[in-house]
Amino acid sequence: MASRVETNSSISDHSEVWAKENSGADLDEGETASYWHMLHSVYWRHVVGWENRLRFGQDFLADLIASEFVIFLHDNPGARRIWVKQTESITEKRRLLIPGTSFITFDAVIFGKLDELDHLIE
Repeated sequence: MASRVETNSSISDHSEVWAKENSGADLDEGETASYWHMLHSVYWRHVVGWENRLRFGQDFLADLIASEFVIFLHDNPGARRIWVKQTESITEKRRLLIPGTSFITFDAVIFGKLDELDHLIE
């Protein structure tokens, strides 16, 4: 609960930056850092919720949490652009550090659902 309050407070404090980047507009370096911090908080809130639901066998609720994040990224092109760029970079580094492994992660689920939603909406 505390992380949700902190995230919402951060977004409220920087609402212009949040709205500007979500629309896909360009940000300066300071705004980009602030935005990434806010987006990262939203992301981790969804990751933790997803993992907890899976841990307790609540697959439908885990899928719902993942779907909510996908819809957020789909509807906010700036958020999607930054999230995809950062996640692809991290995923590639994981592959280099742990070769020959495959990760079934929240990120992989999100990429799959983004592709699915893009195809359904076309």
